[in-house]
Order: sequence, then structure tokens, then C-alpha cells
Amino acid sequence: MQRSSLVIDGRKVETAGVLDVINPATGAVVGAMPLATAEDLDSAISAATKAFAIWKETSEIERAEACRAVAQTIEAHSEELARLLTLEQGKPLNGLGSRFEIGGAVAWTRFTSDLSLPVEVLQDGAEGRVELHRKPIGVVGSITPWNWPVMIACWHIIPAIRAGNTVVIKPSPLTPLSTIRLVELMNETLPPGVVNVVTGENEIGSLMSSHPALPR
Repeated sequence: MQRSSLVIDGRKVETAGVLDVINPATGAVVGAMPLATAEDLDSAISAATKAFAIWKETSEIERAEACRAVAQTIEAHSEELARLLTLEQGKPLNGLGSRFEIGGAVAWTRFTSDLSLPVEVLQDGAEGRVELHRKPIGVVGSITPWNWPVMIACWHIIPAIRAGNTVVIKPSPLTPLSTIRLVELMNETLPPGVVNVVTGENEIGSLMSSHPALPR
């Protein structure tokens, strides 16, 4: 049985408690989800806050290249991720199943890597010039559901880091393993603390959504 760890500041962090992850198609135990504490969540947010101070200063080119590298890494591990997703979620590998989802996550990540946020001119005339500059806001707290866990994780994470933010993600307790592995892979190419993952039952999500250090 696979026992997973949290990923905080680029490192795997063990927890005292774990919870079995069950394949709903077979009833088999496929892994153990780490049960994060409030202290673990604080550590993850602190790591993301520290990383944000550096990541927000990186150039558009650097962040785009980093996101493209993430896409390549996900693609290289697509079969591993698809099989892990099927084990914990119970859906088929083929059709509109796990391979389809991972392929979509790769495509979304690659597409978003090439997006940009240019300065938008709102007014330019005799009365003056008004420009809209979009800037990163800080640490993004992401809570994702069980139905498309890898795809939705990429929907949340990639635009956030592409814009210069950092992320702490908390996946559904029903499908945490594929997200943990996704974040492990992202940390192979991203600086420590840019993307962190904490897992647990609903109370961790509640603590995250009300955490004073996260922007609103």
C-alpha cells in the first residue's frame, strides 16, 4: 500500500495520522492519505509566502518556461498518474477516463504556459492615459473536488503560478493520491514553496478557507 506525504517547501513531510484511500470500484485499499494538522497548514502557507517574495519578481519569460517544464513532466508521467487516478477514483483508464483527464491536464498546462497578461490601455486621450496592470496577489488557497482531481488542480495551479502567485492545494479526501503525486512532480521543476499540498478531511479545508494569511 502506498503511503503518501504532504509536500511543503519542496520537501515530503510525514504525518502522525493517515487515512485509507478506497477504490470505489473494488473496495480495495489503494493508499494512505496523510492527515495534515493546523500546524502543517501553517507551515505550508508560510513556505508559500516566503516563496512568493521571490517568485513574484521572476520575469514573464521565466514563469512561462517553468510552466512549460511542468507540462513536460506531467506528460512524461502521464501513464503513472492515470493509473493512480483510476485506482483511487475507480473510473476506467480509457474513454473519457483517466488517460483522457491526464491528457487534458497536459494540454491545459501547456496552453496556459503561453498566455500573457499585457498592460491594457483603458484610456488614452487629452484627459490622460489610464493603464491596467495585473500583478500577483500572494498565496492562493486551492480546494479541489474528487470528480476531475488532476485536471481541476491544474486549472487552479497553473494560472496562479503563471501570474506570479504561489499555491497551497488541498484535494478531496476521496482522491488525494494523484494530486499529491502531481505536486511532487511539479516540485521537480519549480522552486521550493511555489506549490505545496496538504491533505486531510473537511476540517483542513475549512481552516484553509478561513486562514488570515490568504488573500480575499
